[in-house]
Amino acid sequence: DLYRMNKEDMQKTSVGAVGLYNRAAERDWNKVVQLIAENPEECKYIEPTSKRTPLHVIVLGRGSNNPSGRLSAVRDILSAYPDTATVKNENDGLAPIHLACMVESDVPEKIEEDYAVIKLMLEKSPNAANILSNKGRSPLDIFIGAISRLKRRGKKEGEENSLGRTKGNKFGSCTAILKILLEAGRIDHITRPLDVLFESNFSAVLNQLALEEVQASSSKLLARRQARSNGTDTAVAFSAASTNFLNFWVWEWLMIILKNYQRQKNLEINQSQQSFMAVHSACQVKDFPIALLMLIVRAYPNQVRINDESTGDLPLHMVAGWETLDPSSISRKGMALSVLISEYPAATKVRNKSGKTPLSLALETGTSWDSGVRRLTTLSRR
Repeated sequence: DLYRMNKEDMQKTSVGAVGLYNRAAERDWNKVVQLIAENPEECKYIEPTSKRTPLHVIVLGRGSNNPSGRLSAVRDILSAYPDTATVKNENDGLAPIHLACMVESDVPEKIEEDYAVIKLMLEKSPNAANILSNKGRSPLDIFIGAISRLKRRGKKEGEENSLGRTKGNKFGSCTAILKILLEAGRIDHITRPLDVLFESNFSAVLNQLALEEVQASSSKLLARRQARSNGTDTAVAFSAASTNFLNFWVWEWLMIILKNYQRQKNLEINQSQQSFMAVHSACQVKDFPIALLMLIVRAYPNQVRINDESTGDLPLHMVAGWETLDPSSISRKGMALSVLISEYPAATKVRNKSGKTPLSLALETGTSWDSGVRRLTTLSRR
């Protein structure tokens, strides 16, 4: 809705505005390019009422009959003043890169045009990926929300329910935008995009999760029966890995986000050779969305039993170490502990390379009795 309001206003010229601003509103890209060369100072103009710069208006001009001309206009403004990509509208806090990420269509040609604009902005102004709107949304958050809306609309229209399995190169182009935004963004901001991915697709995720939980319960019961019949320990029996949602587009994007997070984290601690494990990566992200964590555990149930190569931590240790500074964090931590303990109760007794159990880590981070300490204490004593 905010994007539509911006676009409707964009098409109006402004009395008293500089020529560059009004020519951009008219989508006269050839004239825009000419004016940038003649009067580059006009690139910094801010329209008094809308609080937009000429670059805001050019970005909102997608869908014109001259996309190459529009791209040239974007390139020339950014070449003259790279920081214009991060100039926020005082009314809503949206910078041009936020508007560029509000994609309107998943038609390959249009997505490729959006990709070219976003890539230009990140090349000229890398920090643009970390600019937050007045509502605390990053360009990545906005892009994930926009694609999710397109997916819901496509489902209503009877299109195939996976950007990765439609005709053309829809998913490839969308994924390319996702990856460049991830690579330019800060890894300490990763929780918000994950929240947006879940919140924008919660019905589809919860439906998928319900199916997975039924299958996992049956699979775990069968594994325990087989363990009893073989005379082995039923505590180490686990459900078979699920492959039901490998073509689910939310899952595909979740894995892309986590792999990028793990790659950047490995670079930070100089451990580029450490292998990727989805459960471990998820459990390193404080306040990871619980429904998405449950999907990951369903896909890789054996990973809850694998120690981290460098620290000796199991996923349960990692979650036990989450700081709990607000009610939301306390709730998520309690639920995440419950998911992991249910999958592998014996993890409560395991010590990491520092000699610490999940219980000791939970106590050190201020976890309350009802938010996990009670269950950790009960199981560790058995």
